[in-house]
Amino acid sequence: MAASALASSARPSWRHSLRTRIALWFGVLAAAVATAGGLAIHAVAERRALEDAEASALRELRRASAELQALLQAVEVSAGTLARSEAAAGGDATRLRALLDATVLSEPNTAGGLVALAPAASPTPGAVWARYVGKQGRGLAETDLTARGLDVEAQPWFRDTLAADQARWSAPYFNDTAGGRWMITLNQPLPPGPAGERRGMVSLDVPIDRFNQALAPFRNDKRFRAVLHKGPLWIGDSDWLSIGTPPPTATALDEHRGALQGVDAGLALRPLGPGLRGVHEALGDGWGLMLLMDEDAVLAPLRETAWRFVGATLVVIALLALLSNALARSVARPMVQLGHAAQRLAQDGFEMPTLLLVRKDEVGQLARVLDSADSALRQQMAHSQRMAQEQQKLDSELRLAHDLQQSMLPPATAVDVHEGHLDIHAVLKPAKSVGGDFYAFHPRDDGMLWFGIGDISDKGVPAALFMARTVAVLEATARSTDSPALMLARAAPRLAEGNDSCMFATALCGLVDPHTGMFELASSGHELPFIVRADGRIELFEMETGAPLGIDPDAYGEGYAGMLAPGDVLFCFTDGVTEARSRSGELFGEARLRDALKPGRSAEQVVADVVAAVEAFAAGAEPADDITVLAVGLVAPEKPANAPLHFSIWPSGLRAMNRAIDECLGSHGIDTEGQSDVRLVLEELVANAIDHGGAAECTVDLSFTERTMTLRIIDDGSAFNPLDAPDLELDPDDLDRPIGGLGLHLIKTMSLDAVYAREDDRNRLTLVLPRNPPK
Repeated sequence: MAASALASSARPSWRHSLRTRIALWFGVLAAAVATAGGLAIHAVAERRALEDAEASALRELRRASAELQALLQAVEVSAGTLARSEAAAGGDATRLRALLDATVLSEPNTAGGLVALAPAASPTPGAVWARYVGKQGRGLAETDLTARGLDVEAQPWFRDTLAADQARWSAPYFNDTAGGRWMITLNQPLPPGPAGERRGMVSLDVPIDRFNQALAPFRNDKRFRAVLHKGPLWIGDSDWLSIGTPPPTATALDEHRGALQGVDAGLALRPLGPGLRGVHEALGDGWGLMLLMDEDAVLAPLRETAWRFVGATLVVIALLALLSNALARSVARPMVQLGHAAQRLAQDGFEMPTLLLVRKDEVGQLARVLDSADSALRQQMAHSQRMAQEQQKLDSELRLAHDLQQSMLPPATAVDVHEGHLDIHAVLKPAKSVGGDFYAFHPRDDGMLWFGIGDISDKGVPAALFMARTVAVLEATARSTDSPALMLARAAPRLAEGNDSCMFATALCGLVDPHTGMFELASSGHELPFIVRADGRIELFEMETGAPLGIDPDAYGEGYAGMLAPGDVLFCFTDGVTEARSRSGELFGEARLRDALKPGRSAEQVVADVVAAVEAFAAGAEPADDITVLAVGLVAPEKPANAPLHFSIWPSGLRAMNRAIDECLGSHGIDTEGQSDVRLVLEELVANAIDHGGAAECTVDLSFTERTMTLRIIDDGSAFNPLDAPDLELDPDDLDRPIGGLGLHLIKTMSLDAVYAREDDRNRLTLVLPRNPPK
């Protein structure tokens, strides 16, 4: 009974059976392939059918238009010839009748012709002469209209033709004289006499069915409809059953003609509505030929064939499903037997049936392998259990390492000054339990704020250890070095020493002055930071970068200075931000980072906005790299335009201070000329104090009045009064003048006032310069 229960539990229901799934998926796959292929073939076939139908329609349209134009031209030439030949008859009635007979017989398109002469040109003096000749069988029948009592001069067609300057086609009419047929007549006035008098007219009758002959190829084709018109009148229609009569008035045809006439799109079909396209070709003198194509009629045979194909495909899919079900049954049966044997593994070991062991296929091979793998499988299960315990222990240690790494990172802080403070905030999100990114910052004894951010070349525990070493080295150099570039230069050999694993780190270090917002940055292969200005601008801080730390012990980068205004935020990040990937593999990129940086927000809010944007973009994707961001914001009240400024200039920042000085002076309304003067003064005096006077500390205070600006430069170098320098006699032709002293001479020349004092072992120099010097 236990064996029966075991066998029952090993046999899945038909809904979960592998056999059912194979048959189902095979049928679904076949249906999907057939459907996709059929739809693609049908779409291509529909397009080809429409293209072929359009090409056929345009080909027949060209033929019909050429035939109709030839018909109209032939009739017009015959009428013109008859009109010109009338003068040669010299009023001879016999010759006139001969000319009329010859014209009607020679023109196959006409059913009859007329010559009507006014009394002034008539062979019968004082009376109208009018003869009509119509084709009758193989001969001609002549009718004397005046003898039949017809007042020709009172007929509208006679009066209108004599008043016209050229030939005109009439509207369709029923002609009793020509055998009771619908006609269209070309009326041609005769040339006027010597005194300009109207002499008469000739006309030729063309049956409507002659025009319909040109439309005959369209008549039995349900795809097309060809319609001929003269002005607003419809003359022929391939859909009109009464071939010898003009088609009735149709509002829809008038609308189609109005939509197609005057469109200069070449000879091509244009859409007129759902399933309808058309083209119009002008034949000249108001004649036009319009062709309409019914797309449903064009596609009807193809759609009928498609439905037949669908039916046949369904039958084939059903047969294939039955075949796959039989094939799946033969495959699933030995798999069920293998399942029965495997279920007894936990009890008595494998008991593989002999029928499975003797099979020559893959199932037999699997049965023999399982039969011989009993003890090995038990050992593997025990080993897996030990590995699971060790993995659990390793996970616990990694969690502890993660907590220790996070505890090493400093919390958000603020550096207070008299006017405000600096906010700094950072976030590190490792891709694994422990990461290779880092950030650090701390206030220095001189009031400056030092910060750093970096990325280790590897991930996991080795990167975390190298990260801890890198942070320790950078913090040690930061406490004893006044230049970020020099910090990186001193850290490079220490991190390259003993680096057998060839790991390296990119790093960005900086110093920020909370009093003025002036900062200096240096980079070792790290991403360039952004400055989020309070006025809404997002600026990439352009600077050169040196080699990463840990590779070249002699790597040295240059420092670059800038200025933060109140409300500005300096934003630094690692490449895990821009290289974060979505589920589809798309990179977050610099453009999305710019969009996530919002002005007018605190450092903490800027960091939160960027991290939230990256996490939303990469939601559902496996994190590929650590994400670290750091933001420094200057929080201080706005100062009046003439408020004094205070700068602390460190020696290594001397070459890079011009940019920050220009930004400050520009914000206080100092033009480029004034900025140039201040830059010249500072470069000359501060460089002398540091390079020649040995100054280690140099500060500059600037204050402003409406017309002047005052510079107070204080340094702790050796005593030196630049105002004692002798004035120079500048002669442009004196090439032997000793070098030197020109900078101090220019400072004394451009200054409105200058005072020097030595107090408390410091040089104190006060200069008054014009706020905006004259051009």
